[in-house]
Formats: sequence, structure tokens, C-alpha cells
Amino acid sequence: MAQVKYIGRKATAIDNVANSGVMWNGNGDVQAVTDRQARILVKYADQWTLAEESDSILLKKEPVMAFINPEGERVEIPESAMKKPLEHMDMDELRAYALEFYQKSFGPRISRKRLVDEIEELQRGMEPFKQI
Repeated sequence: MAQVKYIGRKATAIDNVANSGVMWNGNGDVQAVTDRQARILVKYADQWTLAEESDSILLKKEPVMAFINPEGERVEIPESAMKKPLEHMDMDELRAYALEFYQKSFGPRISRKRLVDEIEELQRGMEPFKQI
């Protein structure tokens, strides 16, 4: 998690760029967001900045998407893996993709082919919640 400070002029600001839903209470307020979200927010240097200089190290590492797989294990998938074609992703990458971009999770018994088909159906039917 990274600490991001709001430096804009509004009395309150809600993150509508990185989709965190976090709200800042005026100039100088600091809130925690994920490293990925912080990376997006600080691109808008007139609105947000890192509250702690030490967090800049976090932003230089390759972003990862973490989730708990159906076996209960924490899995971290590099964001670069989400740019591969679905057919080249493994099961964990497919699950992370569906969760990250469509907020959809699938049970442990789904086959790889069915999971790819379900994600392709999501892609045809709705816009993703997030963009890479």
C-alpha cells in the first residue's frame, strides 16, 4: 500500500481515475491506496502526490495483482501477464484477469477452456472496470 496525498483545490476529492473509490478530505489529506492505484494517481501531479518519499520505491517495481485462489493460497500475478492473449495465460492468470477487469470470480471446478470462454463472453458483453 502507498500513502497518497491530495494537493488539489477541492474540499473533497474522490478517486475517479484509478477506481479505488477512496475519498480525500481536502488539500493535504493522506489516504492509502494500492501501489497500482498510486502509480495511476501520481500521473496527475496537480491533484495527487506521494505522501512519503520512501513509497517511490514501491512504484518502480513491476505491479502485481494479488488474489486468493480457490485452494486458499495467495497468488501474485505480474501485471505484464495480463497483456498476454487469454489462450497463453495459465489458470491463475485467467482468474486474476477476470477478477481484476470484470470483478468476476469462478469456482475451483471450472475447466480452463470454460474459463477462457466465460472471459471472452464478458469481453463481448461489457466494458472492463479497469484498464491496463
